[in-house]
Amino acid sequence: MSLNGIIFINKKTGISSAGVVREVKRIVKSKVGHGGTLDPLATGMLPILIGEGTKFGSISLHENKTYKAEILLGISTETGDREGSVVKKKMSSAVSWKS
Repeated sequence: MSLNGIIFINKKTGISSAGVVREVKRIVKSKVGHGGTLDPLATGMLPILIGEGTKFGSISLHENKTYKAEILLGISTETGDREGSVVKKKMSSAVSWKS
């Protein structure tokens, strides 16, 4: 019996979307893909497509998505992300929003 469908995995930080796919493929021994990429540093729900479910991969590309982020202003790192060493700090007491 083969598995077919879509499951959602709460991806943790430190693993790529491709890494999740490899692990699921190892377990289910079937065709596996994902419905969108999350960066290795990102966490969130990752749609995993299994068997016949892989035919629905393009559908999720056209759906609305919501992102939530926590940011720290005034810090620069050598890599441009939270993993790099801090190379510059410039703290401000006020932030303004202009759209």
